[in-house]
Amino acid sequence: LSISTEEECAKDCDLIIVGMFAPVEDDDASEMGGSSSGSGRNRNREPPQPVLSGTAAALDDYLGGALSVLLLKQYKVFKHGALVGSMTPTIRISVGYGKKTKKYILLGLGTQDKEVEPTTLFEVGSALASACKQDDKIKSCALHMPSKLGSSTTTLTNIASSFYSAFYKD
Repeated sequence: LSISTEEECAKDCDLIIVGMFAPVEDDDASEMGGSSSGSGRNRNREPPQPVLSGTAAALDDYLGGALSVLLLKQYKVFKHGALVGSMTPTIRISVGYGKKTKKYILLGLGTQDKEVEPTTLFEVGSALASACKQDDKIKSCALHMPSKLGSSTTTLTNIASSFYSAFYKD
C-alpha cells in the first residue's frame, strides 16, 4: 500500500486508485430541479463535465482522457465523487505496446466545499481495502489523493488503520 500525491509512486503498481472531490454544484443547476417545469429539463440534461486537478488531471492526460470518459459514463451513480467512499467500476488500460495492463478506480471523497472529517478518512481506507480484495491478482496498490486531504501523520494513520482493519477482517 502506498499513498501519495505524486504520479511516480504508481509506476509499478497493479491497481491505481485515484481519490477525487466532486465540484460544488452551481446554483443554476439546483434551481432547475426546484420548479416543475425545470425538473424535466434537469432529468434529461447532460452530466456536467468532470473537473480533474493535480495528479488526477495528469493521469487522465497520460491515459488519453480515459478517466474523464469513465466519470461521464458513471455520473448517475458516482456523481463525480460526491459520495464519500463511492467507487467507479475498474477499468483496465495497457499504455504502450507490450506494457503490463493496469487497473484504475476513481474513489469519491465528497464535495470540494466540505471539510475533510476523520470519518471520510476511515471510509477511504475501507473502500481501498474492498477494491484490493475484489481481485486476488492484485499484489500492489497506489492511492493518489488530492493535496487538500493533506499528508499529516494523523491523516495517513486513519486511512492505513481503516485499510488494514477492513482488509484483514475475518
